[in-house]
Amino acid sequence: MKKKITDLLKQIGTYLGPRLNDKAVISVFLIVTAWNVALSSDFGRQHFLTLQLKFYDSLWSWKRKPRYDSTVTLVRIDDSQHWAQGRCDSPTSRHLLAQLIRNASQPSHKAAVIALDVQLYAPVGKSAGWHNSEREDEEDELLKSIHDSARAGVAVIVPVGFVMEENGDLLRIPNIYTDEQLPLADVKGACGYPACAVLGSIKLPVDKRQIPLQETARDWYAGSQLRQFPSFALAAADAKSRAHVQPSSKPPIAQAIKDHGELFGGFLPESAFTKHEISAQQLLSADPSAMWKCDGNLLLIGGEWHSDQGYGPLEDLHLSPVGEIPGLVLHANYMEALLGDHFTKPVSVVLAIVIDLFVGLALYVAFDWVKEWPGLLRLLGQLLVLSLITIPILVAYFSFVNLDKYFDFLPPIGLYFVHLLYEHLKEYVRLVRARLGAH
Repeated sequence: MKKKITDLLKQIGTYLGPRLNDKAVISVFLIVTAWNVALSSDFGRQHFLTLQLKFYDSLWSWKRKPRYDSTVTLVRIDDSQHWAQGRCDSPTSRHLLAQLIRNASQPSHKAAVIALDVQLYAPVGKSAGWHNSEREDEEDELLKSIHDSARAGVAVIVPVGFVMEENGDLLRIPNIYTDEQLPLADVKGACGYPACAVLGSIKLPVDKRQIPLQETARDWYAGSQLRQFPSFALAAADAKSRAHVQPSSKPPIAQAIKDHGELFGGFLPESAFTKHEISAQQLLSADPSAMWKCDGNLLLIGGEWHSDQGYGPLEDLHLSPVGEIPGLVLHANYMEALLGDHFTKPVSVVLAIVIDLFVGLALYVAFDWVKEWPGLLRLLGQLLVLSLITIPILVAYFSFVNLDKYFDFLPPIGLYFVHLLYEHLKEYVRLVRARLGAH
């Protein structure tokens, strides 16, 4: 057995010797390795991520049928509700949000959690708790609805946002409410109500496949210390599971938070959420035919409107592995992934490089091997080697649609096939010229 392995290695070395002196082959290996290294960095994600996501979007187009059902109930605030105020600079109606929260907290159809994917930022230069005199009544109404919801046993996830400071730290943007005004839990986990409101970061990652888990940031006021903020999705998922196992306590998630690591989530297309969706108008009017979708569920309220008074393009669109989807659906996907364990760790960059180099070596060995075949058989053999590109694509497809696993190292393998195809065409042209010369 040992002799067979030794002989095999010698044969591989014989095939590789001339190839490893080929500058083109060496260049391809270096580019593939650099591609994998770049994908693990912020720089790479900014420059290669679109290509990666389009790759997964193309894989998804082969299936289109989700492998699991959605559970999050979406409430979309559309153009008719958002632009009804008639002013371009007006935020989403606080009166509308208060009504939606109030109706979703009624005992007859009470949601378990209400997550608000709506910015509640104070204007630039204003401190937390500042109110526009023209909207003060509406903002008081919204605050009261959050307290009433907590009193009814329904947790409200209040969004917080951040900006990057010059030193690289995140600085929290002040909200229209101070933390003291909200029914947040104290250090003992109590707020005086059956359920407490929770702050959740709506900051999205650069790589939209990555589930946001936690942010470390300073508060908006001078002299504040760094503190931890759970992500919007994790806060909502924990609140939904507070009577059971909370996602943040699950070993993979807890370890990722501790190590500041990454978890990639599975994705559902926007159409997968229509089964549990309620329009804002239905919730506003407490439509009996739709209110049952609130019962005991995680209700995600957010906007999905167009710019320019409704005549422009859809706002807040993001590229995902299942195509372009609104930010509201992104958050819903993160919540689904955390609640249903539809997540996985990324493949390490070292393993990705090793696999890519191994595949490349195997392809070049096979391509050189068939070169020894005579005439037409040689060309057919080279075409067969080139056709092996379907294998990594099928592996990527299976892992993505069935295992929520993103094999980012597979697209760079395509560079080998581009080079081998060039070699094949060059060989074909040489043979044609030789044949013509013979005549």
